[in-house]
Amino acid sequence: MNRFNKFVEFLEKKLLPIVEKMEGQVHLQAIKNSMLALLPVTIIGSFTLVAVNLAQVFQNTFYANFVSSYELEIMTLFNFSMGLMGLFTALFVSYNLSRSYDMYTIGDCLNGLVMYLILNSSVTESGIDMTYLDSKGMFTGIFVAIISVEISRELKEKNFIIKMPEGVPDMVSKNFELIIPLIVNSLVFLSIRILIFKLTGSLVPEIILSIMKPLSIGLNNVFGVMLLVFLIQLLWWFGIHGDATLGPIFLPVALQNITENAAAYAQGKPIPHVFTETFLSNFLLMSGSGITVGLLILMLFSKSKRYKELGKISLLPAVFGINEPITFGTPIVYNPILFIPYVIGPTLITLPIYKIFESGIVERAFIQSPGYTPFFLQGYLMNLSFKSTILQILILILSVLIYYPFFKVMEKDELKNEVDIKDSDGDK
Repeated sequence: MNRFNKFVEFLEKKLLPIVEKMEGQVHLQAIKNSMLALLPVTIIGSFTLVAVNLAQVFQNTFYANFVSSYELEIMTLFNFSMGLMGLFTALFVSYNLSRSYDMYTIGDCLNGLVMYLILNSSVTESGIDMTYLDSKGMFTGIFVAIISVEISRELKEKNFIIKMPEGVPDMVSKNFELIIPLIVNSLVFLSIRILIFKLTGSLVPEIILSIMKPLSIGLNNVFGVMLLVFLIQLLWWFGIHGDATLGPIFLPVALQNITENAAAYAQGKPIPHVFTETFLSNFLLMSGSGITVGLLILMLFSKSKRYKELGKISLLPAVFGINEPITFGTPIVYNPILFIPYVIGPTLITLPIYKIFESGIVERAFIQSPGYTPFFLQGYLMNLSFKSTILQILILILSVLIYYPFFKVMEKDELKNEVDIKDSDGDK
């Protein structure tokens, strides 16, 4: 136990200051908030695929004939939601970063969109080339939004803007203030596009994708995902929202992957990626971080009154993937007894779960299932396969087995405390 305490002290000293800086870092927060805001876009695109897929289930029906006749029109919803993820990323990150600086958000969003199109698209005889406007352009969208907003902020702080006289309506004044930042940004990003193409023969998004490739590779193999799960659980054990803190790192990759999976499914191609946000939340963090559904079930059958009541209170939120009541009510935070099942357990479970999806035993996700949906339903919706639900049941059983010996140690101590309290009340 002494060694464990030293380990905890070491992590507190080295890890927590880094996490605190990340939580306060304005660019990372803008990215995280933007990725979360993009989830409804992926849900719309995903359920467009569901609508088309159902036609294959109900063949020779009015519905199937309708979808067959208007499939191109229906898929327009997919093409202009998940098919424009890069464009939306530039818009949302521009908005969130501008808002954090208390700047003119509408103007900065316009700036970000224009600069993104300058870097990411080309005009052809048939119109605008949209190759890099989808998920392949998400990292470019982040880059463009941050740089364009920072340029605008610097110009504003240096008063290098057009200021209108007093009495001019505020909207008119702000639009004139936007002119010089828009011109400067246009010159900067157009120069970047020309310079990169002259030097490499490639567009900027191709270069950024190659730079970000190590991150994508890291989260598209089992050991990278195991590390991510370990860090999420470790932060939660310290009382820090692990998935929210690390969201700026993994969410761009996760959303890019689900978009590419959906596009591959729509085209009848093999689904390329195991790691997606819905894979993470529905299996590796099922019922909430730490897969605490096993601990909750043990509490429901506990001899301890406190644990049994806590299990009842935590049951409904856990079904919808919310486990803060059990995390802080047990408490799990800073609890040395639960460190192994809560932090190490999900990390080790990640290996077989990932391999099951990688091997094709269970189909990979191509749908972004809605958040705060009962986890068994979420698991089914991500790939329209009951194999996912069966796997979740197996994870639930495994979670009970992992937590069981550690919970029994806690329960024994809690029962002793309850007896002592009862005896103390009797003496009075």
